[in-house]
Amino acid sequence: MLKFNGEVINPLAAYTFGDVQIPAGTLMNWRESFAAWGITEEDDPVVVRGDDRFYWDGDMSRPIDLATLKASALERIKTTRQNTLDQFTKSAGVAAVYDENLLAAQRFTATDVTPMRGGQTPEQYLLAMGSKLGMTAPQFAAYVITENSLAARKAAAVEAVYLAFAYGRLVASTFESIQTLDSEYQAAIQEALATK
Repeated sequence: MLKFNGEVINPLAAYTFGDVQIPAGTLMNWRESFAAWGITEEDDPVVVRGDDRFYWDGDMSRPIDLATLKASALERIKTTRQNTLDQFTKSAGVAAVYDENLLAAQRFTATDVTPMRGGQTPEQYLLAMGSKLGMTAPQFAAYVITENSLAARKAAAVEAVYLAFAYGRLVASTFESIQTLDSEYQAAIQEALATK
């Protein structure tokens, strides 16, 4: 930043200093004469901009009130929760197949021969579904039970994180602590998804 008589000047403008005319855009070529003309070169001021989630227009002298911050954080938490849970089942049709698979696997492992929808025994149902994946009925039953158990544990872990943040951490948040809430929540969700 260039200053002349304490005022910031544009280095691309044309100037006249004494009897020397400086064409537009060439002032920086005259650096050796700056001192004689009273031009000083200073570092540009560092402008610290606050996070727009916490400060109005990034102006750190204008923090957003805590109630508004909490409402906004709760919306982000809810959205993240929903997006995460949506990963487990994409549609009602898929969910119905998952439910039917799990029911067949549970009946099969309990040696319950109550017919499935369509009149098949649980073993016949599992064999029909499992054979598409190269599995026998017992293999497919074990696979379905394991996968459903894993998905249920992950979904429960995601829900526990949501409850802890939405109704615990968020409620108790101060202006300072709410600024790290998003990153902490994202880390907790990732940890929940890593549940085995």
